[in-house]
Amino acid sequence: AEEIVWLYNECGLFCLVQGRLDSAAGLFAIALRAAKEIEGGDRHSALWCRIHLNLAVADIERGRIREARKNLNAIVAIEDENPILRLLVRGYLALVDHYSGNADAAERVFVEVIEDLDKYGQSRSVAIFSRHLAELYRIKGPEAGPKALASVDRSIAAATKGGHEDVRQMARLSRVRLAIDRLLPEEADYIPRRLDEIEKYGIDMGMPRLVADTAYARASHLLRLGETRHATQLACQCIGVATANQLRLRQMTAMALLGRICERRGLVHAARQLLARAFELAENCDYSNVRASVRRHHA
Repeated sequence: AEEIVWLYNECGLFCLVQGRLDSAAGLFAIALRAAKEIEGGDRHSALWCRIHLNLAVADIERGRIREARKNLNAIVAIEDENPILRLLVRGYLALVDHYSGNADAAERVFVEVIEDLDKYGQSRSVAIFSRHLAELYRIKGPEAGPKALASVDRSIAAATKGGHEDVRQMARLSRVRLAIDRLLPEEADYIPRRLDEIEKYGIDMGMPRLVADTAYARASHLLRLGETRHATQLACQCIGVATANQLRLRQMTAMALLGRICERRGLVHAARQLLARAFELAENCDYSNVRASVRRHHA
């Protein structure tokens, strides 16, 4: 029976890595029901904690920030849990803080968690949280560019060392986004080719999240270059893939991007509607990065 629960959890993890979030959440829910039958409703078991952690990660991607925080805090409240799991919970709570607008607090925890996970030899987790830290620095702007580059390079190195190719490709995409944001001007000429490579991996491996993120990055790049027609198509593609797979965080950021593209094209009414909808979704999800971006855009 324990192996069946483990298999449901592992299948959920496969879906989570791919970005098929509804399937992932459904499998984690089945795993929790099966675990409850085995353990008699024991909410303090390691199995219960592990599945709830995975469900919280899926909820973050689905824009269910408050629900994710609740699940993560429930794990934190349990004593005598294994140290690596507690570090992972702290890291994802920091990600929730980042998305909710507490970037300084998130940064401090990310730095601590990455160093501690590295001591335990957790290369995959080091790579994941280093990439999240790099994205935090990227959003802060040019002054944080060197820190963003150092973090993303650490992510790539850790993922390469551990053989975690999916995480390495996500980190490579984060590095390309630094170039798109002109924080790596010397690499501007390589942006299209690297996006092609990352997109091919996402398609070959059936990772809609990576495909959506690549389309978003291409649209952002083209908008900076002043090419709005193809950028519109790519932003719409990103919204379509994100919507189909419940990638709500990417859905609302792509909607805001499409609003900016429409504004550049002179489609003022469409732009206003898209930006308002992106702001509304971000408000409902407590996703402050999009709220702040829309506010800055209209400042």
